[in-house]
Amino acid sequence: MPDEININAANVVPEVDGQADGKVETKIDKRIKDALDKKTEAETKATDAENRARIAEEKLKTMEFENKHAELSKKYPKASEFKDKIKELVDKGYDPEDATVSILSKNNALQTAEQTQQAKIERSNFGGSASTPITNADGKSPKDMTSSELRSALIEAERNGEITI
Repeated sequence: MPDEININAANVVPEVDGQADGKVETKIDKRIKDALDKKTEAETKATDAENRARIAEEKLKTMEFENKHAELSKKYPKASEFKDKIKELVDKGYDPEDATVSILSKNNALQTAEQTQQAKIERSNFGGSASTPITNADGKSPKDMTSSELRSALIEAERNGEITI
């Protein structure tokens, strides 16, 4: 059978690209190298994209926390004193309001803005060291008034809101 072709490893000669340093690289080796380079490049791009997405997500979370913290600082005035501790809990997965209440409660600083305002009002009702001068329409001082004039001046001052009983 002269028409048969006898192929064995000794008869196969690889196609090669000659290089100056004497190394011989086959087309298969070149394809493998190109494929590995493309794979490495794709992995690098994917890693860069993941890093950019992670950084963007962190910035978004920080912005959301700052906005929510600003709202909560209006409701709980002392929240700004414990911002770092609250942020730590929020980063661990707590809801911002839950974290704020938890930290403020733990530090005995839990008061809403309404409670703080009410406390200020209650303290201001006790009066101060300044006296409220009582005068009548004629401009007399209490020492110069008769008891009926003094009584009418006191009633008038109470009606005007200058003094409270």
